[in-house]
Amino acid sequence: MKRLVYAAAFNLLMVNVCIANPTTTAYTTTIKKIDVLPSIFGEVAFPKRVRPSIASNVRHSFKIQIPSNGNALEQINIRVPEGLEVSKKIKIYDQFRQHIATDVSINRVKASTVVTLKFSEPVAPGNILNIDMNNVRVLGVSNAWLYALSVRLVGYDADISIGLVRYGIY
Repeated sequence: MKRLVYAAAFNLLMVNVCIANPTTTAYTTTIKKIDVLPSIFGEVAFPKRVRPSIASNVRHSFKIQIPSNGNALEQINIRVPEGLEVSKKIKIYDQFRQHIATDVSINRVKASTVVTLKFSEPVAPGNILNIDMNNVRVLGVSNAWLYALSVRLVGYDADISIGLVRYGIY
């Protein structure tokens, strides 16, 4: 008899819990892909070795794809991770290896450095930009260097974050 009472109480408790907190077996949701914002891909690092065990100057390269149904690109902001020092030797070219005229400025505030790449003419949708940051000086130690990227598109007054570029150690 006790077993029957405990079983009934347990069943009532479970029914109340399931009614109060309904759960589903699948937690997936459909998220539409945002394909109007530029995306980052193709991160590559090229070390310039002074000694075999030290990589003091490196070249960090990555690509940004501007979707064909998005807006033209006016500017790219790159937040440099602490422990790296960048130079103005940054080359930008399109998928056809044509150089793109860019004004490069570096703003250093305390431990934070932001590189601003302002294009003389907005880069049209449908292009792929190759960005080569040459002579990046490694001053610190890290398991991974993370550059935060944001862009300014034609028609927008604010910068839009598009993600991180990650480089591992050598």
